[in-house]
Amino acid sequence: DGSSISVEDADAINTILVRITINESGVQLSKCLVFDQEDSVWAAKMIVLNKLAKNLQNGLNYGLYLPVDGAKAGKFLEEDRPLSEYHLTEPAQLEFKFKSRDYKGRKYEEKQL
Repeated sequence: DGSSISVEDADAINTILVRITINESGVQLSKCLVFDQEDSVWAAKMIVLNKLAKNLQNGLNYGLYLPVDGAKAGKFLEEDRPLSEYHLTEPAQLEFKFKSRDYKGRKYEEKQL
């Protein structure tokens, strides 16, 4: 039967190769990691912190960022969603960036902040 696949092939089907780029706080590197597509973005973030960014201060305030791609705006991946929901194509490119709020250009009264 030519339709059967091995366990290794099945595992490969559920994984995705992602190039993670970090250019923050004196840390500059780019490495490829393999993630299970059903992993949450949070789980992927923990892997990045443990394997690539152990010395990054305030590491939990960083996130996986999908850079601008053609007409699509760049965005941080939501940590409670699985990677599979983002339809990343291999090799996917993600940045590990500090999450900051940008209030520039918005009008707020000080009481609201």
